[in-house]
Amino acid sequence: MEQFDDVEMRAGTVTAVSLNKRARKPAYKVTVDLGEFGLKTSSAQLTNYQPEELIGKQVVCVCNFEPIRIGDVKSEVRLLGSDTDEGCILLTSFSSVKNGSKIF
Repeated sequence: MEQFDDVEMRAGTVTAVSLNKRARKPAYKVTVDLGEFGLKTSSAQLTNYQPEELIGKQVVCVCNFEPIRIGDVKSEVRLLGSDTDEGCILLTSFSSVKNGSKIF
């Protein structure tokens, strides 16, 4: 349980999406509004979605892993999703919550 508690997950809303042109695998640069924690970027292999489908979508992010560089993007948070035959399906909340809300 302690290991699970060490992973800081928060809800945020996607505010911008663009192609991460230098990623080895097709990916988007995604900007997420985490409320009081600010805007954070992530490189995510979500190309089964159109960019406009992602704007405004509330997502679940891991916020306390070390940032990594993927192509031109400093990936500050990791978006959570599930791998399917259609690609990665993002985890979202059933109801809208305040950006930055802790997930537990």
